[in-house]
Amino acid sequence: MTGTEVEIKAVVLHPRELALRLRRLGTFIRPFTKVDRYFGFARELPETRFRLRRDGESWICTRKNKILRDSIEESREEEFSVSDGELFEQFVREAGFQLLFEKEKVGERWEVDGTTVEVSRVNDLGTYVEVELILDDDASLPARDDARNRVRTVLDRLGVPESAVEERTYTQMIYENLSRIKTSPSRSL
Repeated sequence: MTGTEVEIKAVVLHPRELALRLRRLGTFIRPFTKVDRYFGFARELPETRFRLRRDGESWICTRKNKILRDSIEESREEEFSVSDGELFEQFVREAGFQLLFEKEKVGERWEVDGTTVEVSRVNDLGTYVEVELILDDDASLPARDDARNRVRTVLDRLGVPESAVEERTYTQMIYENLSRIKTSPSRSL
């Protein structure tokens, strides 16, 4: 499956207020725990090639080509289901790919005004809200602009201020944390 994901992400500053607004404006879809394993040939961020996601009993392999326009991420996604994630991981490791890092998202999925809204705790990064729409690959520029306006409007309706919008990807934030850990001086006892 391919498509273009239009998404805006923000730090959750007021969890109770967000939860109340979601209950009032949205429809609860399901809770989730998503464990993502990122694979590539080297640890440098540009070398990240794909992720293998376990979401419940399902496994999905995804590759994204991301661009950021006005704090909104547009990603061309190519993905397919994997029947046995552990076997697939063994296969890609034998092909030379390295496990670069893991990301875990635990949260809830909602539907608000035709968009998908996820509120999740991500690794040790904190709690985030994401609002997204998936478009066909051949969506016109006006359709993409409309999707961008819709996700921003939903975020606003949820009471999330523009100042909470996070432009960095989770991958970038995880790499920054890993770099800080690597460069922090070790303590001797």
